[in-house]
Amino acid sequence: MQRPDALTSDKISLARRPSAGGEYQVHLSTQEALELGSLLVTGADAGTYTGDTGYAVSLAARPSDLLVVLENGQPVNGPIVVHVVGTDATNAALSGNATLEFPTWSGVDDDAFPTGLAAEVIVPANKQFKTVTSVTVLDAAAQAKDAKLILLGMPNSDTYDRVGCTTSKQITTPSRPGRTIPCEMQGAAFTAAGRSRAGALTISAKDQGPASLSRFDGLRTVARISVVHQGVEARRMFMTGHYVTVELSAPDGEEDATHQSQGPFERFAYLLPADA
Repeated sequence: MQRPDALTSDKISLARRPSAGGEYQVHLSTQEALELGSLLVTGADAGTYTGDTGYAVSLAARPSDLLVVLENGQPVNGPIVVHVVGTDATNAALSGNATLEFPTWSGVDDDAFPTGLAAEVIVPANKQFKTVTSVTVLDAAAQAKDAKLILLGMPNSDTYDRVGCTTSKQITTPSRPGRTIPCEMQGAAFTAAGRSRAGALTISAKDQGPASLSRFDGLRTVARISVVHQGVEARRMFMTGHYVTVELSAPDGEEDATHQSQGPFERFAYLLPADA
């Protein structure tokens, strides 16, 4: 399972509190994320899916949990429900739904979905997709038109290794920043969305010998960052196609030796626990 555990009512107050930097826990997997295709919402309860046949071959060799990720932030006026049909590792029929929405516990009641908002395709326990034969939109308001969704096959949960003693984490999401368009003497007469920026992740950690961040140096990974408040996971973020590039710092005397990695990533996925 890729999503955090659902929140019972007694844990909501913890999940909604502000975060300390030390509560961001970093895990890295060297297993690839599979970009299986994209789904464009074309109108109310309608969409067009385009699959990637190359990644379909990889999925057949490694059945996976699936995420649906919003590539472009949108005001959508309600949840988007995506239905996925395929087969499981035993070639039996398998289907499930992913529902992009803010859970009730979050207290967010607007309909603006940020870049990277994601939902897991929910299937019976211990089932994973080996093939995907169709992806359709079951529910979407007309205002969600032009929302682009990416279907991702995710690394197995047991392939992630914890990067301990981290001191700071910085995430640049791959959203589209605004740009100005000047007109005559007005330097910002108009604004428009520019090209999406490159996603980047910076991780700083203390030296821990062979178990340090540098064991991933030069590797392509999927990063998973969990925000955990007193044992309650409030958010989970994934960064696919992340390259780790480490710089080592060994100051004089009693100062701590540290490792820092800064590298790009491809997709950003942001998961919230569901309502229990």
